[in-house]
Amino acid sequence: MTYQQMTETDATATAATQATQTNQAAALVAVRLYENKKFGGTYAPSKYYTAVFNATADVVAPNIKYLLDFVPYAQWANSLRTPIQYEVFDVMRENMNSQNINSEQMLVSWIKKINLSGEKVIIEGFSYYDFVTQQILLAVDDKEFDFYHTWQLDVRACRIKHNQNSPSLLAANYDLN
Repeated sequence: MTYQQMTETDATATAATQATQTNQAAALVAVRLYENKKFGGTYAPSKYYTAVFNATADVVAPNIKYLLDFVPYAQWANSLRTPIQYEVFDVMRENMNSQNINSEQMLVSWIKKINLSGEKVIIEGFSYYDFVTQQILLAVDDKEFDFYHTWQLDVRACRIKHNQNSPSLLAANYDLN
């Protein structure tokens, strides 16, 4: 996956590749962010829950669900493991510098998916939530489904339903009703 095109157009939804423009131009997505009530707690000695928000990204066609754990940028930058992740980091850093985005005003996530055996696997792509602009950028490259798309979505607050697991924030490019 090459992320270079996202920097040419300020990481907007128009940064899609040729494949996206031809066969996936109208991909609908809804991102639901849930407050992580375990944030700051421990699950093992010296192991902490660090995600501020847990989120799901539901793509309508093809029907795919992705998992996101939004953490502070500095923590995300320290989680780099693969050459692709280093490439994503470099492009994102260039993008942030060109747009004068402060890393302290954003939360970032790698994208995960639950495979057929039930384990969470990281796929190519990333997402970030910018507090100042109230927008989420979601870039997905799912080789299993041959699906690549980039979205820039506006974030809105949700009504809180007590005693139910309802999202705190929502970003979608279609009407959910």
